[in-house]
Amino acid sequence: MLRPLFLLLLLLVGCASKPYQAKNLVAADFLQRAQVQEQGELAVSVAVPTAQETLALTGIDLYAQGIQPVWLNVTNRSDSGARLTTWSIDRDYYAPIEVAYMNRKGFSSEGYKNLQRWFHDNAMPRKIPPGESRSGLVFTQERPGSKGINLTLIHRQTAANFTFFIPMPGFVADFMQVDFANLYSPEQQRELTLKELRQVLEEELPCCATDESGEKEGVPLNAVLVGSGQAVRRAMLRGGWLETPADASVATRARQHMYHGRRPDAIFSQLRPDGLERIVLQLWMTPWRVQGEPAWAGFVYYFLDDDSPLSWFDAEIARDMDFFRHFTRESLIADVDSAQRFLYQNLWYNGSLEKIGTVKGVGKVSIDAPRKGFTGGTYFTEGYRLVAFLSEELNALDEVVYLTDPVGLYPGGEPGELFRGRQVPPPNDRIQIQHSGPLKVSTGVPSREEARDIFNVDLYRRNIQPVWVEVENNGDSALNLTPMGIDKAYFSPREAANRSRNNPLEAVAQQYEQTGHKT
Repeated sequence: MLRPLFLLLLLLVGCASKPYQAKNLVAADFLQRAQVQEQGELAVSVAVPTAQETLALTGIDLYAQGIQPVWLNVTNRSDSGARLTTWSIDRDYYAPIEVAYMNRKGFSSEGYKNLQRWFHDNAMPRKIPPGESRSGLVFTQERPGSKGINLTLIHRQTAANFTFFIPMPGFVADFMQVDFANLYSPEQQRELTLKELRQVLEEELPCCATDESGEKEGVPLNAVLVGSGQAVRRAMLRGGWLETPADASVATRARQHMYHGRRPDAIFSQLRPDGLERIVLQLWMTPWRVQGEPAWAGFVYYFLDDDSPLSWFDAEIARDMDFFRHFTRESLIADVDSAQRFLYQNLWYNGSLEKIGTVKGVGKVSIDAPRKGFTGGTYFTEGYRLVAFLSEELNALDEVVYLTDPVGLYPGGEPGELFRGRQVPPPNDRIQIQHSGPLKVSTGVPSREEARDIFNVDLYRRNIQPVWVEVENNGDSALNLTPMGIDKAYFSPREAANRSRNNPLEAVAQQYEQTGHKT
């Protein structure tokens, strides 16, 4: 028995003491797919290896760890230095030494040193001296589908912004199969002023998408984007939206809805990584243009993956009117206005918004008399369409032009109700207060136990942390408070309710909407 045990020990020691070997980055085949862009004296090349190419290059399955390397080459032909802001590529990027440390196990002491050295030596430098080039890898969060990259170089005390969309082998987005140039004849296309656009959107754009026959109404067209295809993709990239594969089965239901007799030209989505919720944006290019840029009719809504109980109820609600109303009162999916507000904030906070306003849409549909589309799904809404003009360049929050009163962006209910919020007592005595001009802002965060006392459920276990906010406005102008200013990944009241429900028939949405802010 001694000999087999000795061999086993040798094997274990060998596995824990392997060297590290990687290939030469400069000779990697994926560099042949590099895209190049130039701005003045700066040139940037970008390439992204697949999971298999990354494994072949580094010897480590980085994709399995959610890490996606991006290769950059920056040429500075000026007499002034340039600096790369890695954070502009991915706010949650991995430092090279961090990636090495994550994969240290199994290597000998010398192997780990070689691992660290390789990742350090092949990382993209931040400084590009005058008249020189620098290249290397930036380790980003893996993103399914095309790899969208925003990149900023600081040069001559100004920011040079580059945007790349790198197609990944084997992935074809739905919009890549659409021949946009030939969707409409020259006779169908119309150039509109802002005033004419409003009239067209209120009088000519249908209230809703339809089924294939064009006879049955489906989802309400509650959003309109104005901008080039490039501007739309940039806005989606900045906002963290994912493209939809052309053959994705998850989009089967969305593709039942038609505009001008065709299914959505593009579908984008955001998936909560720790839940079943998804926010979906369906877009159709219309024949209308404003200053040469197309208008896109859209529907934005919450969606629950198929294994959610309330998703199953979506197909059952037509059988019983009482259940029909109960479902609508509790359903996250039915609350299309909350998804619309998320889109507005997402575009605004991520610098993609140039102008914003609302026009009349489907009309008010009350929660007590919800409307049902041809797929069986229900919805209620104040009935307005969000109209967002997109900016290809980053636009600051205070540079956005409001075409309608920002406080009246979502009319309905009592005057100012949506922006006044609800009167909710402080959750504890640990309140912090700050003053800024005529504003007094008080905030407090309930502990896990305090939140449980308020909502009768452990929200912390569901990755939700309530924040109490009270704003006193002593100025002479109204205030628009948006929850995305507190947390870009905030939960709407109905999202929180959906996560808190112990059984599908439990009525909890009203409690969250009475204590939560509506915008």
